[in-house]
Amino acid sequence: MITPNDAILSRNPFASFGLPSEKDLADWAQSYFPELNEKVNNGRYDDIAPSSFSPLVVPGTSLPSSGTSLPSSSFSSFDVNRIRGDFPILSERLSNGRQLIWLDNGATTQKPRQVINRISRFYERENSNVHRGAHELAARSTDVYEAARETIAMFLGAPSKDNIVYVRGTTEGINLVARSYVKPLLKQGDEIILTILEHHANIVPWQLVAQETGAVIKVAPVDDTG
Repeated sequence: MITPNDAILSRNPFASFGLPSEKDLADWAQSYFPELNEKVNNGRYDDIAPSSFSPLVVPGTSLPSSGTSLPSSSFSSFDVNRIRGDFPILSERLSNGRQLIWLDNGATTQKPRQVINRISRFYERENSNVHRGAHELAARSTDVYEAARETIAMFLGAPSKDNIVYVRGTTEGINLVARSYVKPLLKQGDEIILTILEHHANIVPWQLVAQETGAVIKVAPVDDTG
């Protein structure tokens, strides 16, 4: 039998981090996708666009069985103001007197206070090359570096910290995946599917790989509803 708390954890295992639940996302989508209204209003979320609303699952947990009806009261709310409060820069006022609202995360992501404090601590107490040097600061920096990978692996449900690879940004990440992982798998005539909305960082690497392997790029159109 699934209890309300079990349902919250399995549907939204990261509720304690303030991340939105499946219902929160479904409620947001109602105004954009009217076909979801009936399912949401009936309190059934298991068959709503699984590819769009599938939650992350923590190892050792599972989703409720298909057809399970969940009361809306079993979901925690998504407190936007509490999340904003973690980001000091969002309290800034612009030259026109308005409060800052940041939507340019694709270019630069603002940092929460927890990250800012941890980075400051690193530079104050641990700053040294990772995996190099026999002195104590090198050992400290290596320990916290590997501990961070372990934490991220647990958060994402990765098999181990060795599955976590740090890159300087999405552009470097896409190039790394395209050239080191996908390129060896491609052959003449294989198709690479992009959309018309892609940033150049997700176009150019695939163009180069296609030229080198004989693969073909297919571009998917996107309508007004996404």
